[in-house]
Amino acid sequence: MDEQAMEKHVYFTYISLRYGVAAIGALLPVGVYLLGKLKGVGLQDSISAYYWAAPTDGAAPSRDFFVGSLFAVAALLYLYKGFSKAENYLLNAAGVLLVGVALFPMEQSGASGGKFSIHGFCAVSAFAGLAFVVWFLAQKTLPLLPPEAKPERRWFRMAYIVVGFFMLASPVTAFVLISVLRTDTAFIFFVEAAGIWAFAAYWLIKSFELGKSAATKLALEGKVTTTATKELKPLASAAASRLQPQ
Repeated sequence: MDEQAMEKHVYFTYISLRYGVAAIGALLPVGVYLLGKLKGVGLQDSISAYYWAAPTDGAAPSRDFFVGSLFAVAALLYLYKGFSKAENYLLNAAGVLLVGVALFPMEQSGASGGKFSIHGFCAVSAFAGLAFVVWFLAQKTLPLLPPEAKPERRWFRMAYIVVGFFMLASPVTAFVLISVLRTDTAFIFFVEAAGIWAFAAYWLIKSFELGKSAATKLALEGKVTTTATKELKPLASAAASRLQPQ
């Protein structure tokens, strides 16, 4: 396998990781609901409530999927290398905070015991950091789009603004409704789902944008320097040289 083939392999591995984050995120609200429904658990007041939601004669059927999905997304965010140090640090922090969301569930009653909870703090902080990435860092690759792609550049910029808004507004609204107003309504489930689906949409939109500009490919070829390629490029070159016939 030559260096070009190795770079192509690394490129598709990088893209697959992005699609994995989007897929797991998109399936989280659907998965916890369907698993609960199959065991006779109705629609809960929030996605986090599925950690405890159980039929009268059994354990919570959605808990493992809920916790496992959070850990999976957290690991992928931590392992993913952003296009800048700031993006990389924020994604790492979001990954750690999502682990906190899984390890510190909301109160079993469905509402926080007070106006502050570690669960709520981790959720809001994680999505606030991700919204910052979407609003202020994701657009840094837009200049790599070809000159004739001005309409697409405007579309991507607007898409990032909208997606970032939902990513931030969703957990903040849910936190206020649950912890401050003590509201118990299934509306919160859909508020949280909107934020999670916005998160998934970002990874799909960003992947589409990078495909249009070939930013990742250019980075692997050494034409664009990123946090990711500082590590990936030497690994690809070294691996390719070892695979060359002696």
